[in-house]
Amino acid sequence: MLKFITNKYKETGRRENPYHHSADTKLLLNFEPKRRVYHDRKASSRFESVETWRDARLIKDTSRIRHIPRRKHFRALDDTSSTSFGLQQILVSEYPEGAEKIFFMIKTGGTELWKKLPVHFFASLPKMPKFGLYSDAPGSIAGYEVIDSLANLTESIRNSELFEMYRLHRDIHDNHGIYDYSETKLNNAWDLDKFKNIPILLHAYENSNCDWFFMVDTDSYVMVESLVDWLKGRDPNKPYYHGSIINIGVPFAHGGSGILVSRKAIEMTVASHREYLEEYEQRATKDCCGDRVLGLMLFEKGKIIGTTGEASDKLRPFQGNTHWDVEVTEMQWCLPVLSFHHVSPHDIELLWEYEQIKEREGSHVTYGDIYRDFYQPYITDVIENWDNNARDVQIHKEEGKQEPSSPAWKSFEECKATCERDEKCLTYRTANAQAPRVPI
Repeated sequence: MLKFITNKYKETGRRENPYHHSADTKLLLNFEPKRRVYHDRKASSRFESVETWRDARLIKDTSRIRHIPRRKHFRALDDTSSTSFGLQQILVSEYPEGAEKIFFMIKTGGTELWKKLPVHFFASLPKMPKFGLYSDAPGSIAGYEVIDSLANLTESIRNSELFEMYRLHRDIHDNHGIYDYSETKLNNAWDLDKFKNIPILLHAYENSNCDWFFMVDTDSYVMVESLVDWLKGRDPNKPYYHGSIINIGVPFAHGGSGILVSRKAIEMTVASHREYLEEYEQRATKDCCGDRVLGLMLFEKGKIIGTTGEASDKLRPFQGNTHWDVEVTEMQWCLPVLSFHHVSPHDIELLWEYEQIKEREGSHVTYGDIYRDFYQPYITDVIENWDNNARDVQIHKEEGKQEPSSPAWKSFEECKATCERDEKCLTYRTANAQAPRVPI
């Protein structure tokens, strides 16, 4: 039995023990799961045993370990021979052959850097031999430089009203102000973000010798091995521009899903015409999004049109959704998923484990895998208090209007029967007694 409770505050401002039941304790939710089908009760306190794809034998049982061995000593602090920056934390290299041809640009905001970036140091970055960390403020993490992607914008832009909070943060930092950037709020962070993409792309191109450039946000996860295989057969000497395509006046790759650009595409545009930086910097002041501004530049200056990289745009190997709400279609079933977006640090750890297991089996993560392991095991005939997001067709009785010809709105049983009579109906939902609905 799980009880969710809240407490009132006393006039002194001190908070009561949240687990002490008193007259001031308000019961919010009394929740008792009706089924415990997928939990290994013995292991439930050791790791997330709820996942059906994770074999308990893969997790080392630390409950019986009495002696914890010391960590291996790698090098003295003054030994900088192995890295360009002596403080860099050594990352275990487990990247696939071919990954060295891709430069990964991890884009974040200064206020979210410490919340979203650390998990990538064991989940994503060990698979990325060449990467850069970019933000709207300079810094470092684990000894790796975080580059201020806005530092080289024109002075007129950096002095504009849009950059007021940016200037304030820089002033506090430069005057030795003691503050935690991650605990502050940057009200117009989205306005700053739209200026980042093109400068980041040019910086990555000028500071690496790679064939491909992949830009992704910190709340995204990249299946690196799948991406490497997907790129085989594609010629970086041709102007490629791939991603999850959105069309707002021009087709452009959605930034959160990942933006993939070939070396040739950069050479044809901003690498050979640095004046484009200032031109599209000005354009960004009146545009919505940095990923769209990048798409505009590639299209207008290089006639490079964004595509998914697949024959059908509906296949979408680059995902703007998470693993728990992605759409899986018959056409996608056997195709690999290359990225997920809007994932939390916890989601990233989960996907990292899942990818490790699939790689041991000698396969990549496909859309079919996602359905089989994250959806199918938890499907039952009826789930109460759950929205299955089925709303293609709605049938309901409105007050003062003629009763619908279909009886589906009357009860759950009528709703079910209506769905079963239609071969196209795969799932149905009733809302409540006041407005029951059924999608067909």
